Amino acid sequence: MNPLVYFEQIIKMPNKADKFDLRLRIIKHALVYGVKPTARVFDTTPKTVRKWLGRYKQERLAGLNELPRIPHHCPHKTSSKLEIIIVGLRKLFPFKGSKRLKREHNLSCSHEAIRRILNEHGLTRKRAKKHKRKNNLREVKKHWKLFGQISVDTKDLKDIPHYWPQMKTLNLPKYQFTAREVRSGLMFLGFANEKSASNACLFARILCEHLKNCSVEALRTQAVSTNESQ
Repeated sequence: MNPLVYFEQIIKMPNKADKFDLRLRIIKHALVYGVKPTARVFDTTPKTVRKWLGRYKQERLAGLNELPRIPHHCPHKTSSKLEIIIVGLRKLFPFKGSKRLKREHNLSCSHEAIRRILNEHGLTRKRAKKHKRKNNLREVKKHWKLFGQISVDTKDLKDIPHYWPQMKTLNLPKYQFTAREVRSGLMFLGFANEKSASNACLFARILCEHLKNCSVEALRTQAVSTNESQ
């Protein structure tokens, strides 16, 4: 009789019924031939055979099923009282995440535990993927008027590697002013050596005069600062 490697078979068996059948064959063999001969035949340890044989004698066939590996007691589990407090804070401040709740309300558990509690109570929203957010934004922009919103931005050009040497040598502009028409993506650029309010106002004035000469009435302008300009 060829030996059967017990542990390798158990790992490869995704079906619980197959595992149950293998253990039943071990029990039947052990009842006839004993523990150690059975351990040699199924290429396992006598301790394993005794374990399943003992469960079989106590619970019969039900003892051959796998027991859940979830611990019966977790000393670090968040108390139910603290869970109620976390759930109440989230409902009161739905805009606060787990880290902010812990920081601002001095909660004793970790932010991972807070996130788990919020998930269990259905108080978290699954963040939409980037392409879905873009598609949703496109649908919103379709209803906007052309030149209804212009976003103005200021950028420091010294962090561009291939531009910085030329900027220093040829005394080129150090700052870029950008105005973007949000719906169409049309862009207007301006350059200056100083990042100042006067230059920003001058850029906005030139842009407004240009749009006016083109018979375009800008309805709303929104100023935005990028990380590079901080």
